[in-house]
Amino acid sequence: VRLVDYLDIHYYPQENGIAEDNESSYVAKRRFQSLKSLYDPNFVDQSWISEPIRLIPRMKEWIEQYNPGMKLAITEYNFGNGNGITAGLAQAEALAIFGREGVDLATRFGNFRAGTPIEDAFKMYLDYDGRGGTIDGISVAALSSNVNAVGAYAIEGVNGELYVLLFNKD
Repeated sequence: VRLVDYLDIHYYPQENGIAEDNESSYVAKRRFQSLKSLYDPNFVDQSWISEPIRLIPRMKEWIEQYNPGMKLAITEYNFGNGNGITAGLAQAEALAIFGREGVDLATRFGNFRAGTPIEDAFKMYLDYDGRGGTIDGISVAALSSNVNAVGAYAIEGVNGELYVLLFNKD
């Protein structure tokens, strides 16, 4: 009998300003870069953590080693609190990364107001056409020749449609 179904973790980027309501050009660039800490084995952020975090692959390795079959939940995260566009784009890309990397459950920390880029990030997946259109399916390969400028993701929908998500980080 499985007593624990999910490894449940919280994650906040450790660089100053990334999870705050800050839309400076420096923070915007670092906010987009900080998403790499979720998966990139070579990315070292500019914080007290002096090694690659590769959060999702690391957690999945631990699950496989210590409790195969357990699911992964990130039930508290934040890549920007605010009303600014970079917080919304980072939120939307984080959701794409969670899907691609196989996170089973994710919940963003904190409330956000209607009509903000954070809400728009969720609507992109849950109501992209204003009539309840959702993006639901399986992540498929999509590559960007410059992930620092354009994030690229693709989802094969349950209806057979291909959804391509491109995030302009410039």
